[in-house]
Amino acid sequence: MRAISKATTHQIIVDENSEGQRLDNFLIKIVKTIPKNHIYKIIRKGEVRVNSRRCRAGYRLEYNDKIRIPPLEILDTKKINKGRPELISSQIVYEDDHLLIVNKPSGIAVHGGSGISQGIIESLRKRDDGQYLELAHRLDRNTSGVLVLAKNRKALISLHQQFRNGQIIKKYNTLVSSKWPFKRKIAEFPLLRTHRQGGERHVIINKSGQEAKTLFHLIEKKKKFCLLEAQPFTGRTHQIRVHLAHIGYPVAGDDKYGDDNLNKLVEREKNKRMFLHAKSLKFDHPSTGKVFRVAVELPSSFNTLLTSD
Repeated sequence: MRAISKATTHQIIVDENSEGQRLDNFLIKIVKTIPKNHIYKIIRKGEVRVNSRRCRAGYRLEYNDKIRIPPLEILDTKKINKGRPELISSQIVYEDDHLLIVNKPSGIAVHGGSGISQGIIESLRKRDDGQYLELAHRLDRNTSGVLVLAKNRKALISLHQQFRNGQIIKKYNTLVSSKWPFKRKIAEFPLLRTHRQGGERHVIINKSGQEAKTLFHLIEKKKKFCLLEAQPFTGRTHQIRVHLAHIGYPVAGDDKYGDDNLNKLVEREKNKRMFLHAKSLKFDHPSTGKVFRVAVELPSSFNTLLTSD
């Protein structure tokens, strides 16, 4: 299936690779230079038709569905993050016929939206063989580390199922205050997603929330900071960040849940980032079924801050 690239009406027949996807996600994938909010607008207005009928954004596509896409205003892609595709491609740490794994830099979103023209997924779809690529999971914009993308529908379904069932072992590194008193600490507090007055997403500890559990191990303690390993057993939004903040030792450089005084120490060292890094994932390969582990090195900025005087 070719990506939409001209301002004309298009008719698309859903193939087996796209069967089961949400309509909105399908359109976002193939219409690469159109903002997300415009995609949702044309769906709401009924300008996108499936089998000649209006459909909601969450409609699940079926094999041989006929999708009509109206003429769209194409953005000038030359103005959008000229160097980003090359930067992202240079961070690929593993690739086969089913998986593409990236060491995501801090500060880059995994996908576009909310004022971000493009993220990791949009950049990688610009590759010659990048037509089918879907995120198997997500990382916060300011979190670095292992990010897995699926190269076909079968791989995506397998990975999503493993994440839902808690089969995937995820490990992170983070920096917190040197006052951290534990060698080993389990945080088990329910998390509730809320929104602040301006619409910004915010997660709080609340008994009405979803259960969430994280295991922390002390790796190294220095004068100002401690290096921890975090293993979340559930996959809640902002889980590690909120659990650490609730314990009283927020992630260094976390502007949302962090400590102002600790963040000033980070800024003093000219290390403007959030110090949370997805270091490894362990799962069953979606094709072979064999145990597969991928790990990436700790960014040098972690050691620089950890050893600062």
